This record gives sequence, structure tokens and C-alpha cells, in this order.
Amino acid sequence: MFKKRILVVEPHPDDGASKAGGTIARMTMEGHEAYFLTITDGERGTSMDRTVADVEQLRKTCREEGLRACKILGGKEDTFLGYPNHDVTPALEKELREKITEVIRRIKPQIVMTYDPYALYEPNPDHRTTAYATYDAVSFSQHHLDFPDQIRRGLEPHLVDEIWFWNAPNPNYTVDVTETTWTKAKALAAYKSPMEAMIEEMRQRLRSAGLRSSYLESGSYEEIIMKTFVRSSTQIEDGRFVEKFRIIRPFISERMPHLLSEGLIEPLKE
Repeated sequence: MFKKRILVVEPHPDDGASKAGGTIARMTMEGHEAYFLTITDGERGTSMDRTVADVEQLRKTCREEGLRACKILGGKEDTFLGYPNHDVTPALEKELREKITEVIRRIKPQIVMTYDPYALYEPNPDHRTTAYATYDAVSFSQHHLDFPDQIRRGLEPHLVDEIWFWNAPNPNYTVDVTETTWTKAKALAAYKSPMEAMIEEMRQRLRSAGLRSSYLESGSYEEIIMKTFVRSSTQIEDGRFVEKFRIIRPFISERMPHLLSEGLIEPLKE
């Protein structure tokens, strides 16, 4: 088996685990290597408690939780860029693309995972900007004249084979994650700060609508994670848990469909 490197580019801590945690865990169990690149520390979305005001402590806590979750999923490394949560807007896209390109050239992944930049009605600017910047970085990281200062510092251009978009409206690839669903739940549970904040937000939104869930009040923490965050991001097909992606092979998919359709591309012979 050819061992591959996977780079997971997540706007916030927990995004990769939430959207692709079962797949990442399965791939590392199969011997592949996974690396995380976390754009923000998620500090503004980690507490619904208005008495919490120490943002730097939240940043530190989120990074510690991210490292624990990375280890649970079998990841090798989590790199944090430290951008302000909710402020990763299009004005930062080129700067962010440069930093993602640098990590791609350092790690040299065959696969990069992130949000689909064309997902409908995506409400979070961090998600949108990260997705576009990552797609651009993947598309051009092999060109030595893109960010040439990186080349002068000793990094080499790198061609990424595939980009896997999660949260895609038109997925074309399905991964059976039945055996790693609880690993995904445990990784999400490690992100205690954002998970507890999101659970409390669900409670508040239900109360605002005149509703409640006794399960959210009394269920065990890991079971709540499974029934809400894991089940909402994992589908069931034929009794199996699956995660879905849109896989793009940059430029091959866009420029060579006639070669593919006419059988003019064949495996490389060693």
C-alpha cells in the first residue's frame, strides 16, 4: 500500500473532526499520515458564559484540546496560525493562501481536505475564506514563481494530487466510517470548550422557540456529542455510517475530460 500524507485545513478547531473525523481515523488506522492546519483558535465561539473574558486563556485551552483530538484521530501534527475567530474575511485570502502554500510545501501531502468553497448558504466567513484560499494554494503550490521567497528559503514546489471537499452539495466519493465513528465522537468530545458552548447554544435556541430537550439537559456528554454533532455530519447508508466528499484532481478534472472519456489515460508503468 502506498502511504499517503493528508493535510486537513480547518478554519476552527473541531472542523476537521466534525466533518471528516471518521475518514481521518480510518486512513490513519490504514497507515496513512494526517496533519492538521488550524487557521483560527476558535476563541470567540468557545464560551456562552458571559463571565469568561480571558481570550488568551481560551486560545491556549483550544490549542491544547486540538492537540488531544489530533492524537485521538491518529494525526501527526497540528499547526496553528492564530487568526482571530470570525475575522477571516476575503481581504485576508491572499495572505492566508501564502501561509497554506508554505505548509503544503513543507508537509508535501498527496491529499488536502477542507470545506467546499461552493457550499450553499455557508454562514461563516472563516469557512468561506479558508476554503477559497486552500483551493488556490492546492492549485498553484507546484509553481516556483508563486511565493518565490519560500523557494529561496529552501522549500520546494509541491503538486497535490487531490483535494477533498467536505460539506459539499454534490459529493462524488463515499467513505464507510462505521468502524471509526466512536473515534470521531471521542475526538469531538476532546474539544470540550467549543462543544459545550454549542450544546448551550442549542439549549438557548430551543428555549427561544418555546421548546426544550430533556436529553440535552441530562444525557451524558459523549452521547450528546454522538447524537448531535456526529449524527448531523455522518450519514447512514445500508445500515453503515458514511462520510461524503467532493474529490477534485486539480486541472486533470477540468482540462482532460475528453482524454478520460475516450480512454486515452492509463496507469503509469514503473
